[in-house]
Amino acid sequence: MSDESNVFQSILHEKQIQSKNRLNDFLAEPGEEQIHQLRTSIRRLEAMYFIFPNSCKRKKMDSFVSSYKLLFKKNSSIRDMDVIIKKLQKNGLLEDSKIIKNIINQKNKKLKKILKDAKKISKLEFSNLKKIDDEKIVKKYDKKIFSLITKIHDYIPVVISDESKIDELHSMRKTAKKLRYILEIDPDGKYQHVIDNMKTFQKLLGSIHDCDITIDFLKKYGKKESELTSILSNEKKIRSEIYHKLADSLSATL
Repeated sequence: MSDESNVFQSILHEKQIQSKNRLNDFLAEPGEEQIHQLRTSIRRLEAMYFIFPNSCKRKKMDSFVSSYKLLFKKNSSIRDMDVIIKKLQKNGLLEDSKIIKNIINQKNKKLKKILKDAKKISKLEFSNLKKIDDEKIVKKYDKKIFSLITKIHDYIPVVISDESKIDELHSMRKTAKKLRYILEIDPDGKYQHVIDNMKTFQKLLGSIHDCDITIDFLKKYGKKESELTSILSNEKKIRSEIYHKLADSLSATL
């Protein structure tokens, strides 16, 4: 860790600026790439704030971070719809098909509401933390890393034993993302090799999650739309193949 005074507070301020800039980009053009960049910046802001002791936090900062986190959650449904649309198109459905048109209409309605909330959040001002020694932050930082690594290892025997453990796989994916963004915080970059090693199984976890949200959608609408039956079968097959790659990768770590 760097010995530079207040280095972590400086990084947190940078994360606030980045999130606000990505939010403005999203407001100017609420496309898929802008949503992705906004969500990533919010994840990094949340991870950074996560390592600070509660004793140095202020209500104004809590409000800033929690507002962006809430926006992240609301944007999740938009992101999921984009994934489903791409999956359907990959399976031969055209953009002007009844099913995809319905999804786009739902997406636009939700997006309209989200944009209203986003405009309010964009007006929030930056806030500072109470002064605290970097040494205390480093202590909590290391503790959080150990806690997240332990949590991931606890998930491994559960998820590799049963591919139907959707909730556990989802929780493991979120925990791995949080760990990755926290490891990226280190000013000296000493965890880069760990981050690189995590990329493979993170990608597999993300692909499984995309399959799961698509399968859930297809199950709900498959009875009404017969053309979705074959897509559902194909998506389950793809999901199973990805899962077994993940299980093999994780088994090697035990």
